[in-house]
Amino acid sequence: MTTRWKYQWMVEDWSRSTLSRTWVTSNANCVSDVKSRLAVAMAVMIKLTRLWKNKSVSTVTKMRLMRALVWPVATHGCEAWTLKKQEERCIQAFENKCIRKLSRIPWTKLMTTAQVYKMAGTENELLNQIKSHKLRYFGHVMRQPHDNVEGSVMVGLMEGVRNRGRQRMCWLDNICQ
Repeated sequence: MTTRWKYQWMVEDWSRSTLSRTWVTSNANCVSDVKSRLAVAMAVMIKLTRLWKNKSVSTVTKMRLMRALVWPVATHGCEAWTLKKQEERCIQAFENKCIRKLSRIPWTKLMTTAQVYKMAGTENELLNQIKSHKLRYFGHVMRQPHDNVEGSVMVGLMEGVRNRGRQRMCWLDNICQ
């Protein structure tokens, strides 16, 4: 049995499946997964509203709590995401909303994102954290034995024909950026 036929059913039959509540589509589209993850994380953020409004808790402590309680919910399964500009903007907007919420800065107060981050004493971290998770996962898979399926799919050694036109961004292209 050749490698092509051995794993072909995996690629063809899974047009959309869920693994541990992470959506995997055949064309590496992860928009629905990113948006659902961010929505669940925003729900966690809203449940902690009493904590964010508490003036006796410092901003540094609130930031640490946000990183410990909200971000793991948002980044669960992020290793499988192929992030395009649209998803990166959604993640950045989510981080901005979270920092504005815990700093108690309404959106009607006209402040730039840089000013908000300066007041909170932080910088853009969530997207960098997601990219480091992806790189760590890539290193983990590449250290596996050479006959594993994940490694051959990531590097693009699967047999098949390419579609016409410009190729979609794949997971490995996203890592190389």
